[in-house]
Amino acid sequence: MIKKISILLFFIIFNITFATTPLFDKFEKKLRKYETFKADIKEELYIKDFDDKDIYFGKLTINKRGEVLFIFTKPEKMFIYVDTKGYIYAYSYEDKEGYRKKASSSEFYLQLFRRFLTNKEIKDLFKSIREYTKGKSNDYVFVLIPKDKEIKKVIMETDKNFNIKFVEIYTNDGKVLYRFSNIQYLKKLEPIPNDIKKLIKKIK
Repeated sequence: MIKKISILLFFIIFNITFATTPLFDKFEKKLRKYETFKADIKEELYIKDFDDKDIYFGKLTINKRGEVLFIFTKPEKMFIYVDTKGYIYAYSYEDKEGYRKKASSSEFYLQLFRRFLTNKEIKDLFKSIREYTKGKSNDYVFVLIPKDKEIKKVIMETDKNFNIKFVEIYTNDGKVLYRFSNIQYLKKLEPIPNDIKKLIKKIK
């Protein structure tokens, strides 16, 4: 009896300690089949001690090179681009100004999205993952605890075909919620548009 309890405890601890679960492994395997991921996105930013939230609407493109491109259309037109080396380029069409910087902990969502299609596993960013099936919808919910101490947790929900519905990232200052719709998985690699590339070259 004691031996059985010891074995059971071992498996419970193993599942909590290591960032791997059967459903999440299937989710990652699905993503690796494709060269480009595209979706409409709604970003909701909640800041601690503030009642109002900031909401942004736009489109997201991720390709297998590790490039990430947000093109926001509301409330202002701007883009955020991450290159293959992890540098962020941001540009406001309204102000006609941009900046370049290396991605850090404050842009954890970019580190996460960059891994969607590349060979670098998403689960390597996390020290533990819990998963469960949500009610009658049979959607999958993943609760991920990052290795990065500045991020408290990440909650990701997908449908039963592993199409992402939302990603919610909790920080010490609040949380950011990314809602996905009109998702497209493409077998071909879609490069960054030329007009974006021209603007990136001007950013120092």
